[in-house]
Amino acid sequence: EQMTKLRESSMMAMLSHSPHEPRRLLMRGLRTSRPAEFGPLVAGIGVAVAAYSAKLLLQAAHNPKVGWERQSRAPTDEAQTSNEALRTEPTGDSAARTRKSYFTTDVMGVDLGEGAKEWSGACAAIWEADSARIVENEQGGRVTPSVIAFKDSGETLVGQPAKKLLFSRVAVAVAGHQLLLGTPRDSTDARKFAAGATQFTVGADSAGMATVQVHGVAHQPTEIAAKTLHQLKADAERSLGGRAVLSAVLAVPADATDALREAMFDTARRAGLHQLELLAAPIAGVLAAEEELPRISAASSVAVFELRGRTSALSILQRAAGGEDEGGAGWEVVSSARQQAVGGEAIDEALVAHLVERFWKAHAIDLSGDHLALHRLHEAVENAKAELCSSYSADVSLPFISADMHGPKHLELTLSRSGAEALIEPALESSMSVCAAALDGAGLSQADVDEVLLLGGATRLPAVVQLLHDSFRKAPLRLARPEEAAALGAAKYARRLQALDYGT
Repeated sequence: EQMTKLRESSMMAMLSHSPHEPRRLLMRGLRTSRPAEFGPLVAGIGVAVAAYSAKLLLQAAHNPKVGWERQSRAPTDEAQTSNEALRTEPTGDSAARTRKSYFTTDVMGVDLGEGAKEWSGACAAIWEADSARIVENEQGGRVTPSVIAFKDSGETLVGQPAKKLLFSRVAVAVAGHQLLLGTPRDSTDARKFAAGATQFTVGADSAGMATVQVHGVAHQPTEIAAKTLHQLKADAERSLGGRAVLSAVLAVPADATDALREAMFDTARRAGLHQLELLAAPIAGVLAAEEELPRISAASSVAVFELRGRTSALSILQRAAGGEDEGGAGWEVVSSARQQAVGGEAIDEALVAHLVERFWKAHAIDLSGDHLALHRLHEAVENAKAELCSSYSADVSLPFISADMHGPKHLELTLSRSGAEALIEPALESSMSVCAAALDGAGLSQADVDEVLLLGGATRLPAVVQLLHDSFRKAPLRLARPEEAAALGAAKYARRLQALDYGT
């Protein structure tokens, strides 16, 4: 009876407003209790602590500040208002500063990519030990495929696991959705994207902006892109030993519209970022190349050619008059031209079509409708394309790729570099059309440009290098991994912002 009264008194004291009464009761109970009674006493105190914790949680739930923070992380129809916390205040093409800086902790540089392949996916970099370092994903890769897979079971996969379901019949895989960010459904770009979509459809929301229709549900492009950005954020935090990454610099096209920029802010908000800076991708690429390529550091004008997953672009950059003061990147975009549906993945499609045709002629079997065969064909093309960058031929070996009544069939052939270049020549020639448009916009000729820099994984191909050399009459420059350049440059710019804020 004495112990019961003591436990009841302890519980009432823990729920009271006096912070000292529970301690006094506890000490009194310990002094007056026999050793055999310690167990019930501790149990009673545990119940009291649990009740007191519940009281604190209820108080926090009714706290207006906590409620605002919770609501600000949830997607709402008032995205434009919520994005004010992320918005940059542009001072030129590089969008140098922000109204309120949150670059107080670890930051990352991000390139969201445009495609599902090794050379065209998303990439993140962090600043560590006085240099930018690429973040590896959970699979150990340096580039994360920009693919989101919606399985029939309701599960959503991101990155490499989603890439494996690109041609699956048990999931709908969406790639290249970044091209729909801030894009009206009736625009030329949205129509081109919709024409190439096979597993999903492109719809429109109430405002006429493009959406992705999967399993009868309309998804905003910002919602899908945020899944990739959130994965990159998680990979960066894991690489940093669990430290939070709440700020990022994101590489965007040089000709990004206000609608695209607004969509990027919404994407960052959905991914859990508190602060976002936007930096033109060609400027990010030049920042990454300045230390590795001395010719870039000495140049006053640079033509940056980008051959990304689904687009090609050329931007003319010149040294900014203000240099790097007030957080500027030191470069400005004078002119830029970009076109869609002409990128590195168009090269893959041309090579896959060639393999499908060769197999049809040999066995009268059409592989274009076999989702398992298509997955293997695309993997083989990726490997062969990389091998042809350093050798003059590549072997394609796909045993048991199909079968008929006579038994299994195999695909075995050797793909020469000259033969592959002949197959992809139409796609490469189309990608070069942006060069004349960008030069005309800047009022310059090829001879007026000091250097040519290549960005994007597909610029590894010798045929691309040769085309740019013939066009500008000078040897183009390229980083060892051109698909990572934009993320590395964005991370370097993020570190520059930190140094300006804190002098570190």
